[in-house]
Amino acid sequence: MRPMAAHFRSKWIVLPISVAVMIIMSLLLTRKDTVYINSLQPEASRVTLASLNEVPSLDLNLLEMVSEVPLPLVNGFQWNGTDVMVFLHIQKTSGTQFGLHLLELDLPTPCGCNALNTTGYDQAPSRAVQSLNKGQSLVNRCHCPSPGGESQDQWLFSRYTFGWVCGIHPDLEMLRSCLPRLLPSRRHFESNDSRFKYVTVLRDPIRRTISEYRHVKRGAVWDKSRSIYSCKETFVYAQNCSFSDHANLSIHDYLSCDVNPAWNRQTFMLANWGLIPCANNMNLSEKSSILLKSAISNLRQLSYFGLTEYQQESQLLFESTFDVKFTAPFNQPSYDSSVGETYDEQDLLKLQQRNVLDMQLYKFAEKLFWARYDKLVKRF
Repeated sequence: MRPMAAHFRSKWIVLPISVAVMIIMSLLLTRKDTVYINSLQPEASRVTLASLNEVPSLDLNLLEMVSEVPLPLVNGFQWNGTDVMVFLHIQKTSGTQFGLHLLELDLPTPCGCNALNTTGYDQAPSRAVQSLNKGQSLVNRCHCPSPGGESQDQWLFSRYTFGWVCGIHPDLEMLRSCLPRLLPSRRHFESNDSRFKYVTVLRDPIRRTISEYRHVKRGAVWDKSRSIYSCKETFVYAQNCSFSDHANLSIHDYLSCDVNPAWNRQTFMLANWGLIPCANNMNLSEKSSILLKSAISNLRQLSYFGLTEYQQESQLLFESTFDVKFTAPFNQPSYDSSVGETYDEQDLLKLQQRNVLDMQLYKFAEKLFWARYDKLVKRF
């Protein structure tokens, strides 16, 4: 049994698989009461994929086909100033906490931060966080020197070390285009340089979207996020949902916006948008298939990715991948306290429909995550 499986396990009496699935689907479609989002069962949440109308169903055999490719494991990390770890921060995936963990790796030359806008980076990240006033952040206030490298060399590229120099929450393509022009020319980086080690965190799509909805209710949006490809600008950023009263925004109204950039955000952050022609001579199903395939392919090539739902296992996988230790343990968030709201069953089904690409991406991500975990962590 997987360490976190108990969190999602259904309480149904064990029945033959075919009978159990029919009963579950029947109950999902007829139950009238509201349910907590943290009671969703991952397997049950995928049974509606075939009935979608916003985005045509895609070929699920793709997941098995791609998973047959040998695992691309990182060939070590050169901490002497040669390699750079690049954190692709996808919104509402617990990336803020993961980014802080990266600042506290146990290295000969630890990261330092400056929360007081004084000279130098003389505070440990944990102390720097405590020094911040309400509303402040550590964006562009930390320095992570490469052990054995030059003084200006940093092994970590994140918002804490460089700020939003490639845009606010840049996607993978934006980072690949931006980074070689930003880092010291002495290191002679190229756009697809293997010395860039990309890492990210993914989250269950329904939980992630609910978290983003709650974020929008607080009046926070990422309206300055941009892509280097005009087609992504057209499909994702050109139109915005006009929510006049954020504080009283209902989940129903939030779901009614067809151009909400929250839909399938994880897939869109990982996809190769350069493969999509700007002309409207390609139907939605073709576009979706290309984006999902490229997102899965790119996920495979990342040096590391963690899953929000498996914090301790994500920590162990990172430490085994890069042969380094964190100074503080990863803590599993409490979904009961983080959600605290009820949602109509139809709204939950609509959330799945809106995020059909992310649902399939996450299904593959779980498979790949546990394959890497079995290969790397369990060998010790």
